[in-house]
Amino acid sequence: EKGQVLVEGMVPVTDDSGEVVRTLFVRADADIRLRTTKTYREQVSRFQRVRSYTGKKRQGVRLRIGSMDILAMLPLTGKQNWELTGVSRQTVLFEDFFLPVWTEMITAREYENVERKRTKTELNTLTKAVHERKLQKLTEKGVQIISKDVKIETKCNGWVAHGELVMQEKVGTQVDTTQKED
Repeated sequence: EKGQVLVEGMVPVTDDSGEVVRTLFVRADADIRLRTTKTYREQVSRFQRVRSYTGKKRQGVRLRIGSMDILAMLPLTGKQNWELTGVSRQTVLFEDFFLPVWTEMITAREYENVERKRTKTELNTLTKAVHERKLQKLTEKGVQIISKDVKIETKCNGWVAHGELVMQEKVGTQVDTTQKED
């Protein structure tokens, strides 16, 4: 339960009759570890959205001089998707004197989003990667994995990885206690 004191740094000092005469406060130190079980379920779709390029391209040039920007390119029309890439170069004089003038060659390629079915190898690799990422995140947090029981099942719309992890992690925080006057 949160807030519960598990280790206390108070040492009672007793006399010969066993009566507590006073209490010494010392720094308590303990490694408290909690064993928990975590279940998870991750789904990997059988289908993947990919870009299919139509072959249509447009070329253009952009000139930037200071804060002024001039673009020479035909407009991208219609409801198509376009991927824009550009290569910029700054104007240089005498190999080390850079002017605030940039030229950029722009290429636009039209594409369509299509769904394609993943292969069994891709599904298997992706499912294992999802599982490994989950384990890596836990390990980075300092969680020790004691046992893991993972099953990967094929479903009609993809694969499902589900499992149970038994973990051991460090818990608890140090809290300063105040000395009470007797």
